Amino acid sequence: MKVIINVFALALLLGMSSCSPSLMVRSDYDRQTNFSQYTTYGFYNPTQAPQDAVMGSKLMIKRMTQAMTREMENRGYKFTASNADILVGFSTDSQNLQSVQSNNNFSPYWGYRYGGFNQTSSRNYEEDRIVINLYDGKSKDMIWQGYVKGEINERNRKDREALVYDVVSKIMLEYPNRAGFDNMKAISRK
Repeated sequence: MKVIINVFALALLLGMSSCSPSLMVRSDYDRQTNFSQYTTYGFYNPTQAPQDAVMGSKLMIKRMTQAMTREMENRGYKFTASNADILVGFSTDSQNLQSVQSNNNFSPYWGYRYGGFNQTSSRNYEEDRIVINLYDGKSKDMIWQGYVKGEINERNRKDREALVYDVVSKIMLEYPNRAGFDNMKAISRK
């Protein structure tokens, strides 16, 4: 009986660890763009995009703007309010999801005579998404997009600024360019 309890506890632990929150970061870019031509940035009116009530609040937009300012300036770009080479836009959304996991286990120690056990668990959670879009300042065509999705809101409820800086930093790791330097061509050759 003790072996059964230990096996059950291990299966439960493994099942719970597979549900732990993680962030998925992805990006894409226009392979025809010469990123070395860009040295300045501005913002592409972030309040125009429809925003989620929680993730897209005015507080979150302010944090996102501050985080993107830091990221762009760390890459050597200079802010300008008009005629910027790159326009930064972002949007947020969230949705309620449910994860259901079932573990059907039949063991040779128990055999079909004694049967196995079926462990089913479900978990409700909120999946958030932050999308950062970079546009060419002249043509307004999108040249790069990066996003993160996962349980962003659950990560750090107290220090929202640190949360946003961390998430934006993770997204911008996917954008390898610095002002006046085109690193995208080196990446596309790989």
